[in-house]
Amino acid sequence: IAFPRLLKGDVETFCDELVHESGVLLLPGSMYDHPGNHFRVGFARKNMPSALAQLEQFLNQHTI
Repeated sequence: IAFPRLLKGDVETFCDELVHESGVLLLPGSMYDHPGNHFRVGFARKNMPSALAQLEQFLNQHTI
């Protein structure tokens, strides 16, 4: 598990747009009492390579 920090924009908006546009579910760190503009990433899924590719594509399209 990791809690990367989103450098630009609102983390809740980022997570919401990501799941609606890419089907990748990340949750804001605030859901886990983690302060700041962070989101939670879990690494134990079988589909992790695919999810990371979708996340990369989303980030490239949104210039975040």
